[in-house]
Amino acid sequence: GSGGGGAEVAALDEEIEVLQKESLELTRRVSKAKGTVASLEGQLGELGVQKQHAVDTKQFKEAGEVNSKIKALTATRDNEMSEMVGFGQRVAELQDEIANKRVRKQQLAEQERSQQTQSNASQVQLLKAQAEELQLLMEDEIEHNDWEAAALLQVELEAIQTRCGVLGTDATPEPATPSASSEGAAPPTAHGEEEG
Repeated sequence: GSGGGGAEVAALDEEIEVLQKESLELTRRVSKAKGTVASLEGQLGELGVQKQHAVDTKQFKEAGEVNSKIKALTATRDNEMSEMVGFGQRVAELQDEIANKRVRKQQLAEQERSQQTQSNASQVQLLKAQAEELQLLMEDEIEHNDWEAAALLQVELEAIQTRCGVLGTDATPEPATPSASSEGAAPPTAHGEEEG
């Protein structure tokens, strides 16, 4: 029964689309988190300098305040980073799922194709048998000098051969015709031609 493969392919297409949307959304979140982490790193760098300055000038109260800011920002940054890592991992999983579904689609397409090839092969066999019969009939008509009938049979025979060709296209690739003027095939000209 045909049609089963087609339905599964359609379902796979929908699933892939859903996964791609989710993956895109998470990728956006990853880059947003990256930006946040970068700006927090920048702030932490400045606070580090401030704290060091406060310690050097023995302003310990200020150093303590700066230090608690640093702790809070560090916690925020670590949070953002672990979220970012989590999103990144999820994106990788989604990409794997998408790849697997694509492979499955490929397999279905190939199954479909091999079934098609089998049915083509049996059709070709039938047509060849018909062609052989026509060939015999045609020889018969020619023997009886019935050229008109032979001509009709000839047309029918050619039609069948064409169909065989269409069905078995994979087997017989077109011969490549060499181009008339291939580049660089010009005869070499003699250098320094001297006249009389």
